[in-house]
Amino acid sequence: MTIKKLILVFVLLAAVLGFGPDSEASWSELSPALEASLVELSSSSPDSLIDVIIFLNPREALSRVTQISSSRARRSEKVKSVIANLKGATVSGIENIRYYLNEKSAAPVREFWITPALTARLNAEQINRVSDMESVKLITEDVLLSYIEPVEVKDAPSMATANSTQLSALGVPQLWSRGLTGAGRLVCSFDTGVESDHPALSSKWRGNHASLVSSWYSPVSPNNPPTDNIGHGTHTMGIMVGSTPADTFGVAPGAEWITGGVVDQGRSLSVTLADIVAAFQWALNPDGDINTTDDVPDVILNSWGIPKNMFVPCDSTFNGVVEAVEAAGIVTIFAAGNEGPNPMTIRSPADNAVTPINTFSVGAVDDNRVVASFSSRGPSSCNSTDKKPEVMAPGVSIRSSFKGGGYSYMSGSSMAAPYVAGIVALIRQYDPEATVSQIKNALIASAIDLGVAGEDNDYGYGFVDASIVLDYLDASGPSDFDIERINYPQSGIAEIGSSSQIEILIRSSAPITGQLIGKISAEKIAGVSIHTAEASFVFGGGGLFAYSSQPYVIELSSSIYHGQHLPFVLELGYPGEEAIEIIDFDVVAGIEPPGTIETHSSGVLELTVSDFGQYGLGPESNYNTGGRGLRYRDGANLLYEAGLIVATGAGQMSSSIRDSLGEFAVSDFQPVSALSSGSYGLDGGFHHTAELNATNSTAVTGLTIFQETVNFDTYEDNRFVIMSYSLRNNSASSIDGLRMGMLVDFDLPGGDEQLTYDPSLNLVYQYRASGEVVGLLGLKGVTSFSSVKNPAGSKIGFSSDEKYALISSDGIDIDEATSGDFLLVLTAGDLLLSEGSIY
Repeated sequence: MTIKKLILVFVLLAAVLGFGPDSEASWSELSPALEASLVELSSSSPDSLIDVIIFLNPREALSRVTQISSSRARRSEKVKSVIANLKGATVSGIENIRYYLNEKSAAPVREFWITPALTARLNAEQINRVSDMESVKLITEDVLLSYIEPVEVKDAPSMATANSTQLSALGVPQLWSRGLTGAGRLVCSFDTGVESDHPALSSKWRGNHASLVSSWYSPVSPNNPPTDNIGHGTHTMGIMVGSTPADTFGVAPGAEWITGGVVDQGRSLSVTLADIVAAFQWALNPDGDINTTDDVPDVILNSWGIPKNMFVPCDSTFNGVVEAVEAAGIVTIFAAGNEGPNPMTIRSPADNAVTPINTFSVGAVDDNRVVASFSSRGPSSCNSTDKKPEVMAPGVSIRSSFKGGGYSYMSGSSMAAPYVAGIVALIRQYDPEATVSQIKNALIASAIDLGVAGEDNDYGYGFVDASIVLDYLDASGPSDFDIERINYPQSGIAEIGSSSQIEILIRSSAPITGQLIGKISAEKIAGVSIHTAEASFVFGGGGLFAYSSQPYVIELSSSIYHGQHLPFVLELGYPGEEAIEIIDFDVVAGIEPPGTIETHSSGVLELTVSDFGQYGLGPESNYNTGGRGLRYRDGANLLYEAGLIVATGAGQMSSSIRDSLGEFAVSDFQPVSALSSGSYGLDGGFHHTAELNATNSTAVTGLTIFQETVNFDTYEDNRFVIMSYSLRNNSASSIDGLRMGMLVDFDLPGGDEQLTYDPSLNLVYQYRASGEVVGLLGLKGVTSFSSVKNPAGSKIGFSSDEKYALISSDGIDIDEATSGDFLLVLTAGDLLLSEGSIY
């Protein structure tokens, strides 16, 4: 039998579902400025359109990145983990919001992953409708932003005869004398742009050897090299890195720079608050490749602030963006502002004080270290006892580069902040793995107290002293040892649900003779136990490498998911002495998924799909890769396993289901085109697409499977996911007798399931007497349904021949007479695919 398309569907019948918690109540608010605008428009112009940003509840994303931030993994691994976790975070109800905005917004909808947020252009009634939707936290106007303008701008000479008095006062030349110039480090600014051909800056632009997109972010002029019509961003960048062969006035002249032109660029088309969010998202992954991390900056200088009264005092909405980049090791530095000298004049988010260092602000002093009259003051809007800013730096009559290839003197806190950002680059050259908290705490600890004794709202902790800042780092400087390789001698992996052995090969930076003791630990990782934590490393005859004398033994609980990166620490020291080296390393749990997973979420139903023929992939599944499984209203995962079987005969098969022992088996299917991140189609559904083939098996060669999955957010259709497959024969001969099937093992809470087949719908469903129902509906091309009963308390296994038998029967073979733990198989076949044909 020849068919044109196979369409399979997961269905949850909501009319009889009786489990899972109700969705959480809406807890959103409108920003004060937006609320005032809506009150005014409701009577005068109710149809007027407003550009808004809708911020959603970020708790899952933030909880994930907080764990990463506190781990001791290397920074490169933190960057990858932060991006992956932010992109993978689920937000309840977001599909409903997407659908509504795509239907109603008068402008294209932008969506962010660095924090769950979307932009739209809506009228007052529509804004109020969105504010009542699940998970919406805050709606605010997408206002135009401007930079923090300097209080003085005047021409400066093009050449200085000596190091500036400001650099000397900060102690920067002392770090230069140690060879620390920022070489190999990368700084970033969010400002008015940078004049990329300025003589003091041009050779340091990363775009000279990297892609434009990874070196310059601009919503106004993305396809041309960086420009700066105002000159402010060129000035602040010069303070960080500026130099010519005869004149060094930047703190880190050896560093490279990238920039985001995201505040007033002197054009009629300015940029908005949403562009700031987009810029932070860009900075986390400038080149768009999650596997590269050298494009991610060490520090971001921020010369902007949200106008007062736009957000409520101490609003935490923007904190998630800052926390995300800092979890990846990017230090954020904010100019305190030029709206002093009155108290509480620092703008958001720099005035926030969720932690002592999270939004790190810098105020300005003159050459006598007296706070400038214009420098914005604390306390924080969060609490009158939370003092601001954090530290001070020179900010009066600062000479630096300016637009047009020239130089100028400027005064402002935006001149003070880049001095501190430049010092961050010097610290990172000294210790590339220094954490954000280590760096910020060192800046605070090194500060020279000014004003009243102790921290205060004029000077913060005082004037930064770069000459001693390295003395306050928690780290011990550059590494002398590193991990060369990690082996798993038992099974080649760190097994989940059992113990595993780990062998470690370490490398010394110089020949060494003698013995080191190495102890491993795992901080703040639930589900990890260490049974053998210590081994020795013996270097003989001036060697560079040494293996652990015995394997370390760890145990991973079943709560760990496959592919999870677990941060460990190896402490090395001589026998009987304290550690001389601390090395972070990752253990990858279980078997990493061979492709990508995405989760359909309709607001009431969630299903995780993949591009390697396996589905569910959540807790309580036989292959948990950190997915959600199949859930209704955020209840328990209902899907133990779902996978594909394709065969042309016994022994001629590709499979992604369990093995003969009933255990997880690596899928024979691999992605050809990776699973898409998803988009809305003309049908109103949210679609994910992928192409896969059986590269792990030679049994069915030349076959490509096109997969499309879709869910709908509307109330009538939000309880199912459609799974559609097309097949293409890429070989030079026909494929005859082809059968394709899907095995699905639902597990309803409490077990004791029963089955029923409804021929009028071509539907088979499982249910319990208490009312829970899940099912499979064959929409097109499905020729048979069958059921298999799992043994009590375990899962049945299938040999290769038994798998073929599962998809070889025709008709309906459903056990409606008994109850137990069932699995279902639906099949299409026999198919004849001629050479080059698509079905």
